[in-house]
Amino acid sequence: GREGPAAIALDPQREDAYFNYEAHLIGLTGADVGGRIHLGRSRNDILATLDRLRARDLALDLVDALAAARRTALDAASRHADVVMPGYTHLQPAQPITFGFYLCGVAQALGRDGERLAQAYERVNRSPMGAAALAGTTFPIDREATARSLGFAGLVENTLDAVASRDFALELLAAMSILAGTWSRVAQDFYVWCTHEFRMVDFPDSVASTSSIMPQKKNPYALAAIRTQSGQASGDAPTPPAPPPTPARRRPRASAVVVRCAPAGARYDIAQPCAPVVARSRTPPRRCCVRRNHPNAARTIAIHGMTPRLTARQPKRYC
Repeated sequence: GREGPAAIALDPQREDAYFNYEAHLIGLTGADVGGRIHLGRSRNDILATLDRLRARDLALDLVDALAAARRTALDAASRHADVVMPGYTHLQPAQPITFGFYLCGVAQALGRDGERLAQAYERVNRSPMGAAALAGTTFPIDREATARSLGFAGLVENTLDAVASRDFALELLAAMSILAGTWSRVAQDFYVWCTHEFRMVDFPDSVASTSSIMPQKKNPYALAAIRTQSGQASGDAPTPPAPPPTPARRRPRASAVVVRCAPAGARYDIAQPCAPVVARSRTPPRRCCVRRNHPNAARTIAIHGMTPRLTARQPKRYC
């Protein structure tokens, strides 16, 4: 016979799927048992609970996958600890490093991504069940027992917040967008390194493809798929309200797009979109007064990275 939702005949007169499922259960167990299933419950807290259960499973799957990827990176780093390669800035050879050193950096970034997901999981893993429509119920229910039965670590205490909030989903999306930036940057590095000009890495045929007209080509299809999925994850991430865009203020989603395309060793590429968060203060961190006519004034200001400005208290000094 049929299983799952397909096993239940949907009657439009019952308003929605939930009441059809309830009627199906009453038909299986009788009115006395089936009719009590909904006591103290509402579609509001049931759907909020289902959302958290699904989000919880997704977060756990991602944390497990990240842990496996991190172990793989660390194992590969150990095997390639002595494989010398160039470290690049602006895609120009800068300093000698090893491939193991590079992979350790990848593992470290994946570790931060895992920590973000684990922290989000703590807020996902709270039960809204028992909140009913929004203000609880007069039935003598035990919300803590229900939470334990469903595997939740605790409750969303306020019942209105329990049914009305979905910020846990936004937090997961934000964490996944940052994670997507990590794997996109790694894919970008490998994309460049496997070109004919670099010839630093190679991929097995199982994750590559060839051209329909140029058989000499070996296209890193897996890397293209990774970068595509990264773009979709960045697009799904929540975008908080932002002030009108200016050269110093860019929307968070635009910053994520720039960062996910930056190769390892990039500094200028990622510093600009992150400027609203990490930009230095307009005021120098150290106070230094230099007389205007001092012969070394310009040199001192340049060395210390200070921006001179006149003050009312010291009209003849730069501070």
